[in-house]
Amino acid sequence: MNWYKHKEGTEREIIFNGSTTLYNTDKYSVRSTDPECQLTVKNLESNDAGSIICEIVISQRSFIVTAFLVVFSKLCLIMS
Repeated sequence: MNWYKHKEGTEREIIFNGSTTLYNTDKYSVRSTDPECQLTVKNLESNDAGSIICEIVISQRSFIVTAFLVVFSKLCLIMS
């Protein structure tokens, strides 16, 4: 299983490589339990917006699912 981030006009960026299991744990959390997988984006920022792609390879066949992450604004605490 591999996770990627893609923005229009750029190369896709590897978020998580299932072969090495190395990834930025400060930014992402990956949980995989058969038969599902879950990616959580931590500390969401406006530049995180874009396509999030999950790729699973089974018997040399690739299955790809894409989700679109949209960030509208950053939450901020207003104290009066």
